[in-house]
Amino acid sequence: MLRSFQQLGDHVVEVSRLQYLKKAELVKRVSYEEDRGLENYLEAKKHGKGILFLAAHISAWELLPIAHAAYGHPLNIVVRPLDNPWLEAWATGLRSRFGNRVLAKQGSIKQIFRILREGGDVGLLIDQNIQEKEGLYVPFFGRQASTSSTLAALALKTASPVVASFIYPKGPPGEYQIRFYQPIWLKESGDFEKDVRDGTILFNRYIETVIREYPHCWLWGHRRFHTQPEGMEPY
Repeated sequence: MLRSFQQLGDHVVEVSRLQYLKKAELVKRVSYEEDRGLENYLEAKKHGKGILFLAAHISAWELLPIAHAAYGHPLNIVVRPLDNPWLEAWATGLRSRFGNRVLAKQGSIKQIFRILREGGDVGLLIDQNIQEKEGLYVPFFGRQASTSSTLAALALKTASPVVASFIYPKGPPGEYQIRFYQPIWLKESGDFEKDVRDGTILFNRYIETVIREYPHCWLWGHRRFHTQPEGMEPY
């Protein structure tokens, strides 16, 4: 638990100084993992359908899209706007560095379809609790978790590859590595609802794998299992 709080503190520090980091300094501190890094992104890019990034609140997650853009690969980040307008403007400014764009979650679907048709990249974080009407109950660490099904639905509707993408601390303090798994192509069985569920279950497994490897780096303070099926107590 102590390491988890320390990691969260590290992330706060990283975010607070992001606006001052120059591109050269950022790429020096953030590298791609060997064998599970940039080559997997470039492989997915070859297909020309745009890329959907599967991301999670692990380690210094705000650094990942900004560093990737600093290397010359900007993307579109789907987020829920912050309630405080001043903080929202500040966060958007940080996230937009080096060519990234920020899309408000509400009403973004048409924009996402257009971006993918044009060969652009879109990143979504799906590891947090959501309202029951907005997702599906699927397993996460052996317990039912209300999980966004948007990523799986988009992948099936657009035939775009999904790249599971995470960042984790590596080496001296302040240095990180980006991991991109091989492109994921969801299979269609003719039953769209089943395919969406299967895809969402698969995506949760990728997140579980990285959390098991770096347990102190996940945002454990978030009430991931708060929304539960009828008859089950929140956790």
